[in-house]
Amino acid sequence: MVAVLSGEALERFLQEIWGRRADPVARTVIRPLGWERLRALAMAEEVESRLVLESIGDYPWQSLSGPFSAEMLDSLPPAGWTLLLHSMERHEARCAELLTHFPFVPRWCFDDVMVSYAPPGGSVGPHIDRYHAFLVQAAGRREWIIEDVFRSAGGALLLEGCDLEILAGIRPDRLLEVDPGTVLYVPPGIAHHGLALDTVETWSVGIAVPELGEIAEDFIDHVLSEVREREEDPTRAVVSASSGALPAPAKLSPVHQEAFALCLGEVFTSDRIHRWSRRRLGEWLSESPRAASSEGRFHSANEAAGLERLDPAVRCLYSDEPDGSVMVYAEGDSWAIHGRGVPLARALCNLRPVSSSEIHAAGDPGLESLTSHLRGRGWLLGATENTGKTSR
Repeated sequence: MVAVLSGEALERFLQEIWGRRADPVARTVIRPLGWERLRALAMAEEVESRLVLESIGDYPWQSLSGPFSAEMLDSLPPAGWTLLLHSMERHEARCAELLTHFPFVPRWCFDDVMVSYAPPGGSVGPHIDRYHAFLVQAAGRREWIIEDVFRSAGGALLLEGCDLEILAGIRPDRLLEVDPGTVLYVPPGIAHHGLALDTVETWSVGIAVPELGEIAEDFIDHVLSEVREREEDPTRAVVSASSGALPAPAKLSPVHQEAFALCLGEVFTSDRIHRWSRRRLGEWLSESPRAASSEGRFHSANEAAGLERLDPAVRCLYSDEPDGSVMVYAEGDSWAIHGRGVPLARALCNLRPVSSSEIHAAGDPGLESLTSHLRGRGWLLGATENTGKTSR
């Protein structure tokens, strides 16, 4: 794994650029997928794909959803369109591996890898994203128009009658020309517009930090399920707070308000918040916005030797527990791992190869259950490198 940013360059990026401005931040080497492979994926039922037609559709900036027929793709004109393929980490090994080049980003912050392909002049229009993006140029040159002033995506003036949220205008504060290997970072709220100078292929790594409202919603749902199971009745506490006959039965008195507040205080306790964060938070963060499926796309000679590695596209997290065990979370489920299984579980989550003999020798039921589940879903793959004993 080669990080696109490390050392002093990473420190500078996090202190001066992250969340502040759009900038080319690194260079890397990736092999483009090419039109023939992208064309095949755009025809596949299991791949989310879109065609953006700037001026050749029924109306400007028309967006069509796939899968597409070979006849349609082969009849596209030489200009005026862009093909978008979403969640490519689920379908292409190289796209999944790209996620490992950003080890400074928590695994649960990755949204997806989107691949765009366009002929000269192709574009998806000036727009604002609600997430951080690393735009890796795989093939061809692109010119980016960057507006350096932050705007709210919800409050921006948009063109009417478009399928996409196309800005009515963009101020060209900067023009950046990128070539193959350039990694351009764009924070949320920065308007940008990429124009293909050649036939281009761009890989976009989206990073979406969960919003506080989403976290609070899951916590409240979790608390409600616990409260309903207990079937507590707040009526007794509220009525008893009146202490006798009421001179004004229609009055909502401070005593009643405080009684309700005390009832809620017994529900939303700090202990319950901590218990939720220790267990349910990991399950929730590991839930992918899209279903994971690898279909055995990685193979190697080491597979016969029993070396396995977690599919990088799978959200698999862990937390260290006070008793020395670890909790592992994968795609919304959780497993408790103890003893000799702990370093192996950590290694798997951190995408390091482990051997099936090590897993068996650990003798931990939780680890056996975890790896059985991962294998059954096709998420444990043949490792591509030799390795010795797994260590912490």
